[in-house]
Amino acid sequence: MAAAGEGTTTYKSHRHEVANYKGNREIVIEPSIKDTVFLYKCEDTVVQVRGKCKSVEMEQCKGSAVVCETLVQGITVNNSKKCQAQTTGFSPLVQLEKVADITVYLPAERASEVSLITSQIDSVNIVINPADETSEPVEAALPMQFETKFVDGKFVTKPVSHA
Repeated sequence: MAAAGEGTTTYKSHRHEVANYKGNREIVIEPSIKDTVFLYKCEDTVVQVRGKCKSVEMEQCKGSAVVCETLVQGITVNNSKKCQAQTTGFSPLVQLEKVADITVYLPAERASEVSLITSQIDSVNIVINPADETSEPVEAALPMQFETKFVDGKFVTKPVSHA
């Protein structure tokens, strides 16, 4: 891999790798349906993924964004801060692990079909973009704190409410 800041885009074995970019807001990837797009150690970078691909992964990124059309498996953001991820078509899964200050944008038409899986998150917002331009987006923060109790012979976990 290239040193931080040099920025490389490579393709090998159905994997587009976008690594070490800093301040590049014009990266466009046009993968096939069998391809994975992997963003690694990018800072203040925007990547557009056009068309339909297998999945998108974002790891160790800071202040970066990825905008995808349609994903077969989903998008994973891992060990990243102050990032954004958006699907304009459909992604069945959004997986967030060890992230802080992340915003995920989903289209209203299929938002109810998306599974969100989270682990070790801090300040994650989900924005549902409206189907028409006259409506306002719906934004909600994901809970970061949970309470687990042993009830009737099993553990029951629910978000903590600070009302």
